[in-house]
Amino acid sequence: MTLEEIHLGYALNDGQIISIEMTYSIDSTITIVLQVRKHLHKQQYEPSRITLMFQQVTEIDVLEDFTTQGNYSDVVLARLDDNQFYLSLDP
Repeated sequence: MTLEEIHLGYALNDGQIISIEMTYSIDSTITIVLQVRKHLHKQQYEPSRITLMFQQVTEIDVLEDFTTQGNYSDVVLARLDDNQFYLSLDP
């Protein structure tokens, strides 16, 4: 699924982080599973989980105080000018 398909097919805001897995290898992969809402029809959604996989990760900053139990309200998922991806999940 492309970034554009994710933005068109899902409401990412007001979701929940289900899991984060980091694999230190040649590819340095991070897999993030999010509980989000899938667009069905105009203003109709159903709960859904999506898995985001980032490979060749060069940097990660995790700031989590665990008081939100993985819930977040604001999300930014964007492709940068250098074709890298940026993800931010804020409570």
